[in-house]
Amino acid sequence: MSVVTTADLVLAMDVRAERDVARLRLAGAVTCGLCAASIAVLQPTRIGFAAAVMAALASLGWTVSFMRARRRRSVPTAYTLTLRDAGLELCEGTRTANVAWEDVHAVEVDEDRLVVLVHRRDGAPPLVLEPRYEGTSVYTLCELVAQRVSPTASQTPRET
Repeated sequence: MSVVTTADLVLAMDVRAERDVARLRLAGAVTCGLCAASIAVLQPTRIGFAAAVMAALASLGWTVSFMRARRRRSVPTAYTLTLRDAGLELCEGTRTANVAWEDVHAVEVDEDRLVVLVHRRDGAPPLVLEPRYEGTSVYTLCELVAQRVSPTASQTPRET
C-alpha cells in the first residue's frame, strides 16, 4: 500500500469555536429549563407534567454537554489530531487512538452527524473525527485524512 509521505501535521483544537459551541449549548440548556418551568406552571396536568420532565431532562443534557465543552476548552493541548507518515493519532483528553494508514479501509463524511468516519480494515467501529480543529471544516478534515491514505482506499461521502 502506498502512502503519501509528508511531514507530521498536528491539528490543534479551535478554542474560539469550542467556546462558541459551549455558549450555544448553555443557551439550549437555559431555554429548555425555562420551558420546563413554564410548562409545569401553566399546564398542571399529567401531560403537562410529563412535558415539563422531558424539557428538564433536555436541559440537563444540554448542561452536561456545556460542561464537557468547557472542560475541553480549558485544556486545548489535550485535544489534538496528528497526521503522521505511519498513521493518525487522535488525542481526546486521556484517551488516545492510533490507526496506521495500512489499516484504513475508507474515509468518509457522515452528512447526518457532520463528522469524518475513518473505517478500519479489521472491522473495528469507525474512528469518529469531529471538525473541531483550527481551520478545518468537515470536508477539509476528510480531505486531509484522505490525502494520507492509499489511493486504492475509498474516500467517498456517505449517501443520505
